[in-house]
Amino acid sequence: MTISIGALLAGGAALLLLGYVFGRFAREGRDPMAPPSSVRPPPTVVRPASPAVAPSGLPQDSQIAIAAALQAGNKIEAIKLYRMATGVDLSAAKDAVEAIEVRGYIAR
Repeated sequence: MTISIGALLAGGAALLLLGYVFGRFAREGRDPMAPPSSVRPPPTVVRPASPAVAPSGLPQDSQIAIAAALQAGNKIEAIKLYRMATGVDLSAAKDAVEAIEVRGYIAR
């Protein structure tokens, strides 16, 4: 009985593949014979803060300062003031100040 070279190569490749798979399971600390887990954690959804809600929580003096900066045409100063009052990042502050500017959320 003779075994062809192709059969030997295929068997060797199969053994290498099995060694790789079982070695990977061993490195990850998982049981290769355990059924796959069907329970997965729900995806994390990150939603930006609503700029319409944020100005209502601003102190009155911050609202007045932001409104004055917007009326003077100094949007950058208004964004800086909003960031100092709320502690949000630059993008969220820009969006909020633009919403304030367009919709007039700050009471004058």
